[in-house]
Amino acid sequence: NTPAFHKFKKQLFHSSLACILHSLCAAMTVPETVLFGNQYYHCIIYSFTAYIADYEEQVLLSCIMHGWCLKCLPHQMDLDWDALQCCCEHTELIIKVLDLQTLWDKF
Repeated sequence: NTPAFHKFKKQLFHSSLACILHSLCAAMTVPETVLFGNQYYHCIIYSFTAYIADYEEQVLLSCIMHGWCLKCLPHQMDLDWDALQCCCEHTELIIKVLDLQTLWDKF
């Protein structure tokens, strides 16, 4: 279970999901006229609803490290450290400063 194999598994999982879900793009962007139970027609666009997963699956789907969050600066053993340190500005700054390859491999 080397880091290279772990990275391969993660990339394979995300590539597979992208390929599977790509076929649903048209249904999620083009409105469809549907007759509802109240006998009125409505234009709807289909979308996904909540996806319930265990922690390990959430980590995999969200591309984060186990026990770590991109938005939280405190150590994983002290998450109550300072709520003000958990902010979107930190995430945006990291994305601006580092290239995507570095974020994927190192951060």
